[in-house]
Amino acid sequence: MAGLNLDKAWPDEAVGAARGLREASVSLLMEVAQQCIDLRVDGLIILGGLWDPTTVRRSTVGDVRTVLGSLPCEVLLVPNEQDAESNFAPQALDEWPSTVRWMTPEASTVVVFGDARFAILGPRGSRIPPLEGVVAMLTTHPSPPGTHLPVIRPAVLQGSQTPRPSDLTLTPLVVGTGGGRSEGVLLIHGSDPDLHSEDVTYAQQLGSTRHLPLDDFRDGATLTAALDGLLSQCERLDRVVVSGSVAARLLVPPALPWQPSRDDVTVDWSDLDYRFPTAKADDRTVAAELIRRLSGAGPNEARRHQALALALSSLESEESS
Repeated sequence: MAGLNLDKAWPDEAVGAARGLREASVSLLMEVAQQCIDLRVDGLIILGGLWDPTTVRRSTVGDVRTVLGSLPCEVLLVPNEQDAESNFAPQALDEWPSTVRWMTPEASTVVVFGDARFAILGPRGSRIPPLEGVVAMLTTHPSPPGTHLPVIRPAVLQGSQTPRPSDLTLTPLVVGTGGGRSEGVLLIHGSDPDLHSEDVTYAQQLGSTRHLPLDDFRDGATLTAALDGLLSQCERLDRVVVSGSVAARLLVPPALPWQPSRDDVTVDWSDLDYRFPTAKADDRTVAAELIRRLSGAGPNEARRHQALALALSSLESEESS
């Protein structure tokens, strides 16, 4: 498994949604532990992202130690690049039982679970581990070296190699709202030399992603009415992605004074492009000068678009009064 993200702040999520994601991480930790017991696995491998090292609480570290230390199997934790970059290693706050093994970012070694040998390469490992008798490489390295073995790593890594059919990427258990059901992977090594994998789906639900295209909206009133209607239909931890083109005079938050009616659903405004009006060359009105100054390609496109929309709306209101 990878990306449990315990105690992550989730600054880009709605307040209630961020709280729900932290609660989901705790529930998933317990689910993972129960699955290990039910499936009688030889080992639990966590490839990075167990917690956010910058925000994890001391009490959470102690709880993780209790849960992982109680498992009837070996536990191996490999840091990812974010873990390696942090100046604080929360695991140092506690003494860990002998069944729980923390790898260093420079790790390059081989571990044994049951009758299977796995090569381990940390995010800053500089050499390939010995590969004799190894069934797969488990790594959080951003660009792991080429090998004939299947490579298993977190899906968030952007390596230089194109994944092969034999490779396996692990989706983070808690990646944010709208993520659906979390999944881990069960690795199976039996009498044949090949390694097999099966998806393990957990009960925890991280919501669905819903979409609201902006192309049909020309004013804020109809947009906010549509948003309010969609939010009323959402489930907890859903994600609403507002996308498409923002019309020349259309305001969107934060320029549009609208607040969502729920704090357990995140509304995402990041997938937008902005359409600017044009002014005739011989037009010397204030509106035309504003359009010339603020329109076009360049930095701060969203801010310029919304400033122009507000200014044009204000001018039109003055003219009609």
